[in-house]
Amino acid sequence: MTIEQQRDYLRRCTVGWMEASALQDGEARARTDEEKWDFADRLLSDRPQVREGSAQISGLVEQQRLFMKWHRR
Repeated sequence: MTIEQQRDYLRRCTVGWMEASALQDGEARARTDEEKWDFADRLLSDRPQVREGSAQISGLVEQQRLFMKWHRR
């Protein structure tokens, strides 16, 4: 790939990421309070299934991992 093709690829990836992020934000805002609480409950109930060794990982990293796991569903 030429430098211009690489730049174009990165630009398109960045634009795509921004658009996907905006869509996810909109979906999150559109959820009802009940759906938000249900989502939080599912995250917390999944806690025992987190792989062993998570004690060595910070709570924020673990929370992000759980969020991404449920966000993909």
